[in-house]
Amino acid sequence: MMLYLAWLLLGAVLAALFIAVGHRAKFLDFKISMAIGLVVAALIYVGFALAWGGPQWVLIEALGIPLYGAMAWLGLRKSPIWIAVGWLLHMPWDLFVHYIGPGFHVAPEWYMFACFSFDLIVGGYLLILFLQKSPTESIPS
Repeated sequence: MMLYLAWLLLGAVLAALFIAVGHRAKFLDFKISMAIGLVVAALIYVGFALAWGGPQWVLIEALGIPLYGAMAWLGLRKSPIWIAVGWLLHMPWDLFVHYIGPGFHVAPEWYMFACFSFDLIVGGYLLILFLQKSPTESIPS
């Protein structure tokens, strides 16, 4: 039990760092940083599938790339809420595919827990932030 809490805490700390770096990165807009991170989160699972999942799992995990890529694109073109929704939708992927689902062998258990809390914190933070902003306001750097 303590180990699971440690992994969740790791994800929370990494989420806070990711958000802080996203706000301070002068070379990228905050929304673009969060959108790129969403696609990278999907790519990481493809990497795990290449290492431990086999061809079927590479294909399954690769399905996440257009899904989360579409959320990122919609978030940059239409409303940034889509980026937040993408991060929040990544949580069920962690839970139902990799923890209690058939892909439990694809990703390390510690990563699934850390990713779950990471997704929750990043997605929740972005949802609150983007809901507070009108479409014409810029996101703080």
